[in-house]
Amino acid sequence: MKIGVLVSMFAALAELASAAGPLGSWKVIGETGVVCIHSAMLPGPEPAGTRWKILCAERPHHGNNPYPNNVKTGGESTTEVDVFNTAKPFTATHVARNPFCGGQVQMADGRIFSAGGDRSTVSIPGNADFIVDGRTARRIYTPLDQIGTSGVAPWTSLPDMTVQRWYPTIITLETGRQLIVSGSLDNLDLANMTLTTKNPTYEYYPPQPNEQKHTLQILDRAHPWNLYPQVYLLPKTGKVFIFAGNESAIIDTKTDIADETSIPPINDPRTFVKIYPFTPTGVLLPLTIKNNFTATIRLCGGTLVNNQSAPYCHEISPEAPGAAWVEVDPLPTPKVMPDVVILPDGKLLYMNGAPWGTAGGDGGQAYNAHPPSYYTFLYDHDAPRGNQYINMTSSTVGRLYHSGALLTPDGRVVTVGNEMANWPDIEANRTDCFPFNFTTPCIDPFETRVEAFEPPYFNVKNRISVDLTRVPRNLTHGTIFEVFLNSNVSTRYVSKANFIRYGSTTHSTNSDQRLIEAVIQSQHATSGRLVIEIPPNPVIAPPGNYMLWLLDESGVPSENSVTILFSLGAPDVTSVQKDSTNLIKPVGGGNNSGSGVGSGAHRLTTSVAGALVAILWLCFDALL
Repeated sequence: MKIGVLVSMFAALAELASAAGPLGSWKVIGETGVVCIHSAMLPGPEPAGTRWKILCAERPHHGNNPYPNNVKTGGESTTEVDVFNTAKPFTATHVARNPFCGGQVQMADGRIFSAGGDRSTVSIPGNADFIVDGRTARRIYTPLDQIGTSGVAPWTSLPDMTVQRWYPTIITLETGRQLIVSGSLDNLDLANMTLTTKNPTYEYYPPQPNEQKHTLQILDRAHPWNLYPQVYLLPKTGKVFIFAGNESAIIDTKTDIADETSIPPINDPRTFVKIYPFTPTGVLLPLTIKNNFTATIRLCGGTLVNNQSAPYCHEISPEAPGAAWVEVDPLPTPKVMPDVVILPDGKLLYMNGAPWGTAGGDGGQAYNAHPPSYYTFLYDHDAPRGNQYINMTSSTVGRLYHSGALLTPDGRVVTVGNEMANWPDIEANRTDCFPFNFTTPCIDPFETRVEAFEPPYFNVKNRISVDLTRVPRNLTHGTIFEVFLNSNVSTRYVSKANFIRYGSTTHSTNSDQRLIEAVIQSQHATSGRLVIEIPPNPVIAPPGNYMLWLLDESGVPSENSVTILFSLGAPDVTSVQKDSTNLIKPVGGGNNSGSGVGSGAHRLTTSVAGALVAILWLCFDALL
């Protein structure tokens, strides 16, 4: 074989490696101060879209273990995290009633509503009731940037709920009210389960005059497997879908009439029920023009009956006639306690969790599930069955019980939390360490690093970008508005405009995140002006903060998003007119199906194929 041929072959291989590029990258970017068991995305200072913050809440570090109150926060259990401020990466905030093990959701005005919690308390010198029982509490968090220098406390207490709630799920309805579902009366003791904690009810905030809690039979039958149920507002009927244990219900929140029998249960003998502590993760798949904004709910992961984690996935379209759960392609790697995040192009990113075991346990009791599953993979619902996943670069920070993941307004995905970072002590059978020895801590179990994943589209050069100075920040449903590309990309074609709601997550449950494709009415060929319509009603897009993402001609997301608050009210359809001449090309949304297995990979196809052809030809030539 000639030396020249070998050199050419290596050159072709180098081209192939260069063209393929990394499948995303992970990097530790910040510190949260507390373990982000509960986390919610917050907009940063103007211009919104360039910076963002995270609200975090943890379990107080005390009780039947050797760990004192959190010294990083002076005993406070909540922080607002700013990864862009290296001098002060987090600010501790005081919440009077313990929100740990409660639920949270974004409100219509962008603030964070929190309800329920835990009975554990925090005492500090001089204040025995620093943080008290939060199981009946309702509270609202106002971001620090909104408060400014007014001196107003960020946490506001509200009147109590009708009953204690530990592990409830909360969603925001089309009216702007919150629906609070399930949650036991007290901590669920997996070793001693009784009916005394049963609470098969839901209620609203704010309640109507004299309104009480409502009972749901599937929550009653599922006890104790009814904690952090899957709850989604359906986009066509405005009814609410609830899944607990292995049963489903649809309730009409206008009448509180529930259909609890039409949808068959998931009867899967391979797994335990698909809910805490055999925790899967669920997501409402993107609502697009192509699928006529049809709701499909996807549920993946959990625990097998042999205590190994489960790979299985099921989907249901609850508003379709004869709706039933259908098993679909499994995860490439089994996971219990996984997290899933919707990316700007509509694909899903799966990460976090463990290869066996169950959720649960006090901080440091990592024997329930370990080691971490670092595997990360991308899922494309539009790809052919059998080819819907691609493995991404694995994470470096383990995320076991009490972790989470969120999409950021700059297109990254951040992971936070984990109260079981001492799992290597368990693996090594360190009986001299907690939780076996209650005086020796050994490895600190409380993970407070923020790790960020940059998907493959970060490798694409010359991505389109939005002029953040020329976009309104507050719009009503059905309103037509204009967006401008920055001048250096003003002639680039935009194939899609996607709105993604700000997320809030705990225990693998993110009831906030949803993607709604918007209608692009026109795009001017030279000015970079696009005319876009806000989704038509709050049933499709509940009020609150959304990120607007633009996708280019190949389905690659813009390098920045715009944060817009969807407000309740009549649409403004007269202030902006669409362009009728000099259009870049006819558009109407839904014309581009994306980029196959991962945005960013599409522009590599030609060069990769070319390199492969070159290698094959050189191999053939060398054999002659």
